[in-house]
Amino acid sequence: MSIAYDATGVGGSGFGFSFSWSHTATAGADVFAYFVIQYGLYTYTGSATYGGVPMIELGSVNLDGGAGTLFLFYLPDVAGGEETVEISPSWGGYWAGNSVSYTGVDLVGTPATTTYGSGESLSQTVDVTFPGQVVIQGFGNIGSGTLSSPTGGTNRCVTSYSDPSTGVAISDADTTTTFGATLSATDNWGGITAALVSVPATPTTPVVTAVSPTETDEGAGINTVEITGYNFTGATAVNFGTTPAWEFTVNSDTSITAYTPTNWIKFMIANLPPGGVPADLTVDVIVITPAGSSANTADQFTFEVPPTPAITSVVNYTNPTYEGTSTGAPGDSMQINGTHLGGATALHLGDLLLSEADWSVNSDEVAGFVVPSDQTGTVDVTITTPVGTSETGPGDELTYAS
Repeated sequence: MSIAYDATGVGGSGFGFSFSWSHTATAGADVFAYFVIQYGLYTYTGSATYGGVPMIELGSVNLDGGAGTLFLFYLPDVAGGEETVEISPSWGGYWAGNSVSYTGVDLVGTPATTTYGSGESLSQTVDVTFPGQVVIQGFGNIGSGTLSSPTGGTNRCVTSYSDPSTGVAISDADTTTTFGATLSATDNWGGITAALVSVPATPTTPVVTAVSPTETDEGAGINTVEITGYNFTGATAVNFGTTPAWEFTVNSDTSITAYTPTNWIKFMIANLPPGGVPADLTVDVIVITPAGSSANTADQFTFEVPPTPAITSVVNYTNPTYEGTSTGAPGDSMQINGTHLGGATALHLGDLLLSEADWSVNSDEVAGFVVPSDQTGTVDVTITTPVGTSETGPGDELTYAS
């Protein structure tokens, strides 16, 4: 079943501490409500209900200049007939709002995409990356300009209020579109879009509609990535580019939790061109099932170049005489604790370069080495990755047992 526009609400505008309007939807439709409210003395939050049922917040954006906030809420699979959309902001103010409904929606992409600005021309570009997707877009403004002349896609409504000028415009499109509108005077505005997806009745190849987050957390050796889409049932692999995820779980036909490859700096190095230097690397997150592999542009994930490695401690964990200290006898196994150790290419004990057989990296935070023979004194342990070499300090010292 494909997505189809259903209805537009009555909408409303004015001043108040709560406000509402009516909307008549087809049974089973999804209802989307936009409203904008000016700032007063307080930072706004808001909630919404449809027929008394709490709606789900898809996103909000503060208008440029702190003029107010634009919100987007939705509720799936509503009861048919006329119901009331009721808005309850955290404080009163001038507002405008309206709602639209659609049938055939199986999945709503989150989080919503937001933008904001100031001026007389409003613009927000939205990519439609695969068949069966519809994007809904809304603008909101508060201040001195009257909102009008929406462009891009199909406009469903413009709801406005004067003194001060407050307005909401809602449109939709099923192709990549730049939505626009004009204001009668320079004003502060915001925009929010959300992706609506219809899942084919017959399972086909998997489709990824969003990944979250979209880039690595430099403080984590392995990153958790939530993948949203459909046709995930029976997934046999999740790849970051051509490299398998460290681990993944199929939560449902529309959700997968995946973990980035271990030591992802090493993963980045493996994907460098000959003679290349480490740089942020963006890859597709690919879900593979017996029916095929996902292939679209909504699945990109960026591996960011981490900082240089740092060593916080060197600890003996095998010799009972020196266990828990930074002293090691020949043949003892020592543990290195630190950050950004993944992808290390060399380990030095002072000026001594250890052979690859005598050290290893276990994770982004842990490495280890075997104490060599015929060494004396206290030396700094340093570790090198393609990003750089750890700085020396008290935490990296190794004392050879006498």
